[in-house]
Amino acid sequence: VEGSVLLTSALKIRKFVYGFNNDQVRAYVELLGVHDIAVTKNANGDTSYTVPLLAYMVSEKYLPLVNPVLAEPGICLMNGNFIDHATVSTVCLCGEDRVLFASDIEGNRYFA
Repeated sequence: VEGSVLLTSALKIRKFVYGFNNDQVRAYVELLGVHDIAVTKNANGDTSYTVPLLAYMVSEKYLPLVNPVLAEPGICLMNGNFIDHATVSTVCLCGEDRVLFASDIEGNRYFA
């Protein structure tokens, strides 16, 4: 597809492990499936036929590839002592009874 593709997906917190002794939080988000795909093309032409093909390719090829990368513990591991509490934002996920917290980690020694 020549142009731009916008993919939307439902998200779910797949794992949440915490430990008080070492102040670690590990959680990751899993893409559950293709909710919608929009295609824009620079040249004139019908792109409606590409949406079912893209939905199939994303579901069968992209999601199995990207979800293990999102689940990598090294990406989400952070020490709470280095979180800038003034920058904490909450991300509410539809259909979940939990909330994902995101924050600036600029002084975190794990990412230095």
